[in-house]
Amino acid sequence: MKYAQAFFALQLVFAEKMAELGGYPFAESVRCNTAMYRILGLDRDRDPSL
Repeated sequence: MKYAQAFFALQLVFAEKMAELGGYPFAESVRCNTAMYRILGLDRDRDPSL
């Protein structure tokens, strides 16, 4: 499936706001609060420090 660039931009804006409100890192917010990992076929449960 092909996604519009605006869709990814919105995902990142959402992740940024969630990180701000939750007080945790942006990368963690992208991992936990967006569909980016699923869309890109990555494993969300994997330890991001590896």
